[in-house]
Amino acid sequence: MRLVLTAASVEARRAHERISDLVLVAVRSASDPTARGLICDIFERRVIPPLACALGGEEAEDRARLLLVLAAGVEVVRDTPAAAEIHRDAMRPLIVRIVREILSTPVGPPRKG
Repeated sequence: MRLVLTAASVEARRAHERISDLVLVAVRSASDPTARGLICDIFERRVIPPLACALGGEEAEDRARLLLVLAAGVEVVRDTPAAAEIHRDAMRPLIVRIVREILSTPVGPPRKG
């Protein structure tokens, strides 16, 4: 099997790494109000809009925020002693289902039309 890297796939990987780094900084800085405010501002201005644009569809910004919340939660749990007891391979399908649900389902109550 041959792997073909395109400019888009390389850029997507770089974006993923930048978001992962921001999530890590946010989680580790959550106790500092100043740092937390700066990170939230960065998320709101630089991460959520392009992620929402990529997601498209109804409530894209809300779904983008949910993905960031999930990523932050995974980051927190990953560093706990209990995480060593969890079989990551067993958790992967559950996380995949959650992400797919966020990607495909509107978040809020049904809109009145």
